[in-house]
Amino acid sequence: MAKIADNIILTGIKGMLGDMLVFREVKGQTIVSTKPKKPTSRTQKQQEGQERFKKAIAYAKSAMADADTKALYATGISSRCSSAHQVAIADYLNAPRIESIDTSHYNGQAGSSIIVNASDDFMVVTVQVTIHTADGEQLESGNAVKNATDNFWTYTTTQQNASNANCQATITATDLPGNTTTRSFAL
Repeated sequence: MAKIADNIILTGIKGMLGDMLVFREVKGQTIVSTKPKKPTSRTQKQQEGQERFKKAIAYAKSAMADADTKALYATGISSRCSSAHQVAIADYLNAPRIESIDTSHYNGQAGSSIIVNASDDFMVVTVQVTIHTADGEQLESGNAVKNATDNFWTYTTTQQNASNANCQATITATDLPGNTTTRSFAL
């Protein structure tokens, strides 16, 4: 791949020349490469990846059509993603992560707290906590509140849990495109 800089003849050229060379501009530089070869067949995994990427592009186009969402994604522009559109595509392709869960403050009483460290490549929108008894009966469910300065979310319980033993909590983190990550653990 050749890079061309400060050439008055080729500055700003884009597209294919003679069905052999492809000219494109990346970050102010004109790049020349050979015409890419299309594969003759794709594996199932490649087809799924291509379909997923098509959905990511469709999501990014709809996000860019909304001025507020576009402005929000513009705040994520970095050296890795140079436009709000690219940030939206990356956000669609990456689900949030639940890094850690701190249950040391949970004692089965109303007002106990469960602290969740949830992160995403762009933004986690909600963290939902659901507490179940050992029998699978749902005791309570609600959204955690995000700490203003970091990726920690705090859920404050509203119900007293008389049978604190063998209870299960399920944490679901959701990002802006709607990707979810769920993690369950014993309390």
